[in-house]
Amino acid sequence: MNNDEFPKKIEESAKNLKRLRGNVVHNTLDIEYGISAILTNYYIKTERHSEFLIKSLSDESFNFGLKFRIFQKTFPKESYQGFFEDIRTIMHIRNVLAHAPMMGLNGEILYNKGLRIEIEEAQKLHNEFYKLHTKVLEELNKILNNKGQ
Repeated sequence: MNNDEFPKKIEESAKNLKRLRGNVVHNTLDIEYGISAILTNYYIKTERHSEFLIKSLSDESFNFGLKFRIFQKTFPKESYQGFFEDIRTIMHIRNVLAHAPMMGLNGEILYNKGLRIEIEEAQKLHNEFYKLHTKVLEELNKILNNKGQ
């Protein structure tokens, strides 16, 4: 790679990483909103749904992690083996892609994994996210339609 190609490669990699980040961050909201809808239907009378969503679940302090913990306590039996772990993985991938800096010319990102520093291809995390996203969203819709009423 010559000196003229290097800046173009960095810019191209950065644009691709932004696209991957945006997709994951945006689509994590599907999971969060599904959990919010289930909790609202389960705990709140129909005539108070909007008020509860606006005043409680949409509050910045009521984050995805808190909603997920309440969801687990409300529906402790997993829909399928590994359902809760899949949601945790989705949350982890979202956080990594949202906050990790780009470290390579091919979209590699650098993040802390426990006591180690990891380097991972953003595209690989993106693909893993979407594999789980569809599966989890389908289960949340089943729960919403069956138990959350």
